[in-house]
Amino acid sequence: MMILRYLLRLRLCRKLCSAKDFFDQIYDPSIDEWSQFVTLTGFRQSFCAVVSNFQDEIFLVGGIDQNNERKRLESLNLTTMEWTRLADMNANRSSLACARLGDGLIASGGWGDLEGPIDTALAPVRTVEYYDPASGT
Repeated sequence: MMILRYLLRLRLCRKLCSAKDFFDQIYDPSIDEWSQFVTLTGFRQSFCAVVSNFQDEIFLVGGIDQNNERKRLESLNLTTMEWTRLADMNANRSSLACARLGDGLIASGGWGDLEGPIDTALAPVRTVEYYDPASGT
C-alpha cells in the first residue's frame, strides 16, 4: 500500500495560507525525493493525522482551520485522492493526539475553548472522543 511505501510530510505555513499554498508532499525513498501529493481543503494547523485500518484513507483530526474552528474531521481516500468532510467532533481540539482504535479512531486531549466570558482563551481539553467510520459518528 501507498502508506507502507512512502512517508507523508505536511508543509506548514507561518501565516494564514490558502488551499493553493498549502500542499501535502510525499517522499519516495527509492529516488530520495519529495514531490507534491495532494492539495488540502484549506488552511489547517495543529491537527493530528491517522491512517485507516485498511491503509486506504488518511484522517485529519481537529486543528485550527481558516474559520478558527477546531472540530473538523476529514478523510482523504488514497484511491480516488478525494477529500470527504466527516462529522465534526463534539469538542474543539488543536494540538491533540489521535490514534486508531479497532475499526475507528480516537481523539484525545489538546487545546480547546475555555468555558466562560472570554471566547478567545484556550484551555486543556480533558476528554477523549471516538469516531466510528461505519456509522459516521
